[in-house]
Amino acid sequence: MKSLRLKEKEEELLRKKSIEINKILINSNRQPLSESEILHALIESGLKRIEAGKEKRIVLL
Repeated sequence: MKSLRLKEKEEELLRKKSIEINKILINSNRQPLSESEILHALIESGLKRIEAGKEKRIVLL
């Protein structure tokens, strides 16, 4: 898969989280991350921690 279309709600959540993360990075004299860099890190980390849940479809551990 080469692309992923985000829903409006997901885009807004990503925008808010990006601002939050980048404030922390900038305050600690580190380079800010683009939204795509944040998503790549989330995917890489999240796929290692995801599994089928008993009550929910998927669970992020």
